[in-house]
Amino acid sequence: MQHVKFLLLIFLVGQCVFLAGQSTRVNVEGRIINVVNEEPIPYVHVYIKGLDQGTVSNLNGEFFLRNVNGVDTLVFSFIGFDTYETPAKDVLELEVIKLYPATEVLNEVTLVNNDDFLYDLLAGCKKSQSGTLKTAKTYFSLNTFVDSS
Repeated sequence: MQHVKFLLLIFLVGQCVFLAGQSTRVNVEGRIINVVNEEPIPYVHVYIKGLDQGTVSNLNGEFFLRNVNGVDTLVFSFIGFDTYETPAKDVLELEVIKLYPATEVLNEVTLVNNDDFLYDLLAGCKKSQSGTLKTAKTYFSLNTFVDSS
């Protein structure tokens, strides 16, 4: 009987330690802005690293993820900006995620015309033009507005 009580005590302590190690699941929401001009960034990919769970920010840069583990890493990714990774619990405290524009220095590029096909194609287009003059009318309007901000 003494052994049964001891084993039951060990089992209960083990369960408590296991449950304490489990992080709480929370809903994570926030807003994503450009750090340079502080404007919202729409359509940013927000996902949990290593999982198939994620979302995309709306036109105001706002996002919402359900049932996220506090220790999960959230990844914020958008073309033209550096990818940002942070624990989900930090997003709960921040509420505003600031993305930095990505800057890359490209090597010099030299273009060389070594394709006779393109040259022949353009030359053929020029030769096939007819001698008649064609005219067209274009309509446009010009709108002016005052930014009061």
